[in-house]
Amino acid sequence: MLPTRPASVSLLLGSLSLLLPGCGKPAASAAKAPAAAECPEGQTFDGQFCQVTGAPPPEAPPKASEAPANAAAQPSPAGETPPAAVPTETAGRTPEAPPPPGKAYSLATPVDVSMAAQAGPLITYLAGSHLPAGARPFGAPFAAQFAEGQVFEQQVKLTLGKCYTVVAAGLPPVSELAMELNSAAITTAPSVSAQALLADEAVGPQAVLGSRAACFKADRTDVWLLLRVDKGQGVVAGQVFEK
Repeated sequence: MLPTRPASVSLLLGSLSLLLPGCGKPAASAAKAPAAAECPEGQTFDGQFCQVTGAPPPEAPPKASEAPANAAAQPSPAGETPPAAVPTETAGRTPEAPPPPGKAYSLATPVDVSMAAQAGPLITYLAGSHLPAGARPFGAPFAAQFAEGQVFEQQVKLTLGKCYTVVAAGLPPVSELAMELNSAAITTAPSVSAQALLADEAVGPQAVLGSRAACFKADRTDVWLLLRVDKGQGVVAGQVFEK
């Protein structure tokens, strides 16, 4: 017959049997850490995580207050020339019109010489004072109605070697009359360069070209007679004389 165990020993053995099963197994970890050999190439294990070897920490973006105030003020890299600024056209701006090829003239209106009958005595007086001996009227007299600044031009056919005098007179209120002989027309072909052959230099409503011994000796057959009223307006009449 086997001896019986004391009740206290049985109780102690029962308690140990409950505790021993837990002592033989390690406690389960919350997460299995990777081994150093399991990290990808270029990374190292720091004891907890795989880290990229030598990777610098990411830089924080610059603050708005630290940004340069004017990017255009930054110097260009050596050897590079910054692009030139492109001019901006003013809105609505229109290009200027090119100048005309020649001066535009306001032309006087030719009229019948009978409308300048009052100029007859003036022309007779000028002829007696300025014609060389033996001069005679050459062609018909001429007349035109002028506004201030207007011009009258007509071609005159001359005889080579002959001497010519031209007289003209303006009726009131014409107060300043200019007259000249040109080598070419300037009203119908303003782009053509015309040479002034003879010009009246007197002041007043009367004009004379080639007075007495200074008559114009023709070295060409074609000339253009030009009259202009610089002050006043009205009828001007004239006559060409030949010697």
